[in-house]
Amino acid sequence: MNIEFGKIRRRIPGNVISAVLLFFAVTAAGDRLDVGITVEYSTVLRFESINASIRITNNSGIPFVIGSEEKSGGPVIRLEVDKKQHESSMMLRKEYGVRNLVVDPGDSEAVVCDIGLWYDFTVEGKYLVTAVVYWMGQRYISNCVVVNVVPGIEIAKTTKSLVGHPDHIRKYSLRYWVRNKTEHLFLSIDDENEKVNYGVFRLGKIVRVFQPTLEVNPGGSVTVIHQSGKDMYTRSVLASTTNQVALIDQTYHLKNGNLRPTDLKSPHR
Repeated sequence: MNIEFGKIRRRIPGNVISAVLLFFAVTAAGDRLDVGITVEYSTVLRFESINASIRITNNSGIPFVIGSEEKSGGPVIRLEVDKKQHESSMMLRKEYGVRNLVVDPGDSEAVVCDIGLWYDFTVEGKYLVTAVVYWMGQRYISNCVVVNVVPGIEIAKTTKSLVGHPDHIRKYSLRYWVRNKTEHLFLSIDDENEKVNYGVFRLGKIVRVFQPTLEVNPGGSVTVIHQSGKDMYTRSVLASTTNQVALIDQTYHLKNGNLRPTDLKSPHR
């Protein structure tokens, strides 16, 4: 290869040309995908779901495809999670159960998941979370988001065993925390013998004028009543069984106990 500088002709060595071509090839490959991650809430209570959205933008000329079955050497989505600095969080699953994902050239798709199912976030503190996609021999890294795990502020609690199962001793704890400059109420449920958490339930906004009530009957029915707005109250009913706890009903009431008129704005919006 010859390049003319005025009247001077110089020959560029072949190894330099190869290095330049390799540079542009790697640069082009590095631009095939853009990966980004966001979380629903940057601060979560311990054991609460951590919902995240991993967005993949395909800048290449071929489709990015994850099929219905895992294939050796196929695309993989993973997370890298560090607690504090240089201290990795325990991995619960190596790869994510993403199936039937197709991102055509020029398109963008998001994968929504609870990242707490793949990594251990049960220790309070700050975590640095990055999404990584492996595709066609390249590694594509997203931005880094911070997830802060907190205990919440406890305002009421009770401990009950399940009827017929004295070894199942459940601790029900009402806690609140501020999100978007508004206080929200949560119910966290632990089995003290099994050392298992049965869920952190988001019960909505709370106005801490009226002290919330927490009642658990012998059959495992859990009822929480809390003030959720001006002269507005929320009644939440959960079912606590040997295998799970589930939120089964939520109604909104006026101060006199009557149901809130359906045309009024929900205090949870």
